[in-house]
Amino acid sequence: TELTNLQDNLPPFDHKIALKIIEEEFGASASELFDDFPDEPIASASLGQVYKAKIKKNNLNLYYAVKVQRPNLYFLIRRDIVILRLLSTTFSPFLPLNIGVGIGEIIDEFGKALFEEIDYEREGENALKFAHLFKSNPNVFVPKLEKDFSSKRVITTSWIDGVKLRDRGTLEENNLIPASFIKTCVISGLQQLFEHGYFHADPHPGNMFALKGGSADSGHLAYVDFGMMDTITNSDRIT
Repeated sequence: TELTNLQDNLPPFDHKIALKIIEEEFGASASELFDDFPDEPIASASLGQVYKAKIKKNNLNLYYAVKVQRPNLYFLIRRDIVILRLLSTTFSPFLPLNIGVGIGEIIDEFGKALFEEIDYEREGENALKFAHLFKSNPNVFVPKLEKDFSSKRVITTSWIDGVKLRDRGTLEENNLIPASFIKTCVISGLQQLFEHGYFHADPHPGNMFALKGGSADSGHLAYVDFGMMDTITNSDRIT
């Protein structure tokens, strides 16, 4: 339960800092870029926080998810990785670990993944690639990347109106059929591993949404947050 808070329920950082980051990235304020930009985020996770912003276009209100990165992340991650490395060097001889790799290698891989995850330009490319791979699957949705409002520290996508795949009761309250999403999750997961060789490596309930409009057999599922992706080799796929 406590770890679930890391997904989208952490204390947000100062709103003024978020506005400053947006202005530094685009050379314009949030109020200039969007017709309506809220005073507080709708969700706040370990690496960034998300705002629901609005642009009026052709008499339509278009909503966007604007994710702003927490300040000083490069420094904080570097510092924490160094501390973990020092601790592992000191204590690994006393830990009864027999997992085939050293704890130092695990920490290095962890650090590498985190640095990749805070590069929002890379995340945008990942989202485009994932959307292309699933363009022929009518049950899988990927929010549209808005390149004009995305940069190294800010990423903007179309807003997804859905229900988090957190528990059965919440789905049923929204007239959604839980079993239909299990099927879509399993099929899309197998497609990633066996067909595409490219997969979403952080599929927790905060990153997967049940959408309305599916059937009792196959629910409509949206994936979000493509900061942590990975590939699997052809030989591993065949094995």
